[in-house]
Amino acid sequence: MAENDSIQKYIQQFIQENRKIYTRDAITQKLIEAGYSANDVDDAYEALGLGWGVEGKQKNEDMPIPGNWRSSIAD
Repeated sequence: MAENDSIQKYIQQFIQENRKIYTRDAITQKLIEAGYSANDVDDAYEALGLGWGVEGKQKNEDMPIPGNWRSSIAD
């Protein structure tokens, strides 16, 4: 159980450090390529309150950063 806790801690840290730069899909793909399961990644997003649903979505943190082309919305 302690191993799973450390895995979740690492995944959550990785998500927090990269979520303003990369999309959820890109972060998930990178973690899967590193050997983590999609379920572990989804659990980490849920633990951070960043699930797929509308509830718990933190709108202020998901807004694009002015002057940063990486966070701009593409049509």
